[in-house]
Amino acid sequence: MTQESTPSASSSNTDITRVPLPGENAHLVIAALSSRLALEFDPANIDDVVKQDNDLVFTMPGGSTVTIRDFFEFIKETSIDFLLPDGTVLSSKSFLSPFEIDVDTAASTVSASGGLGDYESDSGSLLSGVSRLNTGEDIDVSTPGMPIGSEGPVSSAPITIPTLSLSMAANGNVSSVEGENLVFTLNLSEPGSLAATAQWAVTVPGAESAGHASLADFDQAKFAENGIAVTDNGDGTHTLSGTVTIPAGAATGSISIPTLDDAEVEFDEKLTIELSNVTGSVLDNGAASASYNAVILDDESDQPLVIGPVDPDNPDPDDPDNPNAYLGSEAASVLEGGDL
Repeated sequence: MTQESTPSASSSNTDITRVPLPGENAHLVIAALSSRLALEFDPANIDDVVKQDNDLVFTMPGGSTVTIRDFFEFIKETSIDFLLPDGTVLSSKSFLSPFEIDVDTAASTVSASGGLGDYESDSGSLLSGVSRLNTGEDIDVSTPGMPIGSEGPVSSAPITIPTLSLSMAANGNVSSVEGENLVFTLNLSEPGSLAATAQWAVTVPGAESAGHASLADFDQAKFAENGIAVTDNGDGTHTLSGTVTIPAGAATGSISIPTLDDAEVEFDEKLTIELSNVTGSVLDNGAASASYNAVILDDESDQPLVIGPVDPDNPDPDDPDNPNAYLGSEAASVLEGGDL
């Protein structure tokens, strides 16, 4: 059977035509195109990709094929890119060049020279040899989405790319008490048809720094079980990093960073997490990366924090000659003139 559906427009997201993996010896024809083709199979497993007249044909292991009907006609007017299962987006030219298909040449019309006039349509392109055959056989298109050799329909309805956001408290922070996991909850605007991934990173000083989280504030013994890598940047800072995945069909995911409880009375400690290299979704700020604030709350804040004399003209919290007057915890107190 031949698929003859047309994707509907989406007002907020990119229109996508799904290109599913056909079964063994099945021959799938995609007749409805959008500006993005989402391959539901690894391109590394494609045996070959060829141009047949105006169609793009994938030959798969097991003798199956996928035909993108009138692909080269479509790209004369509209650019098409390919969305790979890992979220990578490639232009048609980049995707097809390894298969020695020059998109610019393949999409151009054929001139009426060299005795080809008998094989030209009115638009100047070669007629499909199959369409020139008049076998008298009726082609049943009453069941859209039914590829030859399959047992059920395959839809090419458009799928949408959801937006990815991070849940924040009303004060614009994500927070946890020291000794607990600092949990960042990620949300998709709607469940995705493809898995969504994002890389995250937190850069902190290696040594203690008043009011700022350092490497010593995290429980490094639990990093491996939480998929956290640590990189020494060679400049006195370290970067904690990992990848978060939201499976296809799900709408939420989380990043969990274990913190360390200590007995010190100290400031609440701030940090920043950055999301980047997002696949299967787009960040809600529309940019390639986004940063969010977080704070580790001191659990000894019911005890007084004693601070020495402060120069109001130089309130630098990191200046060893000038103790800091700022308190990250409202429950802490300052005894003016006291010893630190």
